[in-house]
Amino acid sequence: MTGKERWVFVSDLHLGSAVEHPDALDALAELVSTMIEYAGERHLVLLGDTMELDGLDGLDGLDGLDGLGEAGNQVDDRVALAQLASYRTHRPGLFESLGAALAGGIELHVVCGNHDVALVRPTVAAAFADAVRSTADPTGGTTGRRLSVHPWLLRRAEWLYAEHGHLHHDLNRIPGQLELTRDRPRLAVGRSPLAAWSAGSGSGLSRLVDVRRAMVATRRAERYAAGADHADLIASVGDETGLGAALAGELFRVSAFHPAQALSKAAWRVARRRTGRDGPDYLATAARRVHELLLSAGYPAAVYAFGHTHRPVVAPVGRGGGVYANTGTWSLARAGDGAAFPYLDVTVSAIGVPTVKVRGVGEWAEKSALVPGS
Repeated sequence: MTGKERWVFVSDLHLGSAVEHPDALDALAELVSTMIEYAGERHLVLLGDTMELDGLDGLDGLDGLDGLGEAGNQVDDRVALAQLASYRTHRPGLFESLGAALAGGIELHVVCGNHDVALVRPTVAAAFADAVRSTADPTGGTTGRRLSVHPWLLRRAEWLYAEHGHLHHDLNRIPGQLELTRDRPRLAVGRSPLAAWSAGSGSGLSRLVDVRRAMVATRRAERYAAGADHADLIASVGDETGLGAALAGELFRVSAFHPAQALSKAAWRVARRRTGRDGPDYLATAARRVHELLLSAGYPAAVYAFGHTHRPVVAPVGRGGGVYANTGTWSLARAGDGAAFPYLDVTVSAIGVPTVKVRGVGEWAEKSALVPGS
């Protein structure tokens, strides 16, 4: 490794879900072990949907959280912290691997997705960070500065723009997500329309009623997020990323939710899947729109990193250079038992030029078409 920095992006492990790959935690341990051997500055980015941590209900795949009852339709700290405690008990390998990364000098960045949206909550993010740090340094040393949680996006000036991607997926969009950063949110934040459908256990009609309610709530949240009461949260992201409030607001609204448009797109995607065809990559389209905004404002990125779609890819993003890069998934949702555990491997040269490749982890990659990491 001769580059100035090395960044590794993984997402969509979906630990604790029905599609969790049984080898996922072993692959994570191997990836971290490999990264520790890298020279230079190293960064590991969990780009969303690492866990099923929504703060809405229990995890039947872990311990069910039987004593909690229903959390209703609003992200709840109590439920989220119980979910996190369950992961610490039943998936300790996650925290051990991340703790080993910190102890090995790797900086950790956690970007929130739709399945682990409760990490946006300050109390939940702090508890997650404490769980990782306790495995890295049980004495409570100085590892804290090397772990950060990003409620929406991660940016590095000159070359990186990264987010999970669900905010560009109409039926998974959570417009009120940033409200969860407040100690006392001004808006109830619950399930997206697609999550409402997936969570339903009744008849098709009752699930449709749940989806309709979620769509109404999402549209209401979209209007709220476009107003003055939400502007301070957008401005905060603009300040943190160096993009400014106005540009951050434009980026947040790139894929605003419109019910009729969302339903027509969903029907079109279902029709294509029934004929065995995937639709166009909507995140590639969103990445181009983000790129155009940043390019026009004088802040173009060289790499636009996303997850969410479960499709690993690196492709040109549009005029002015840059690439759209997707991490793929480590779950059984798309690759099945033959998963190569794909990740984005980005080396940034001493002059700030990034090189992006999709790689796989160890022996799993060797059985697939992906190149193993090195």
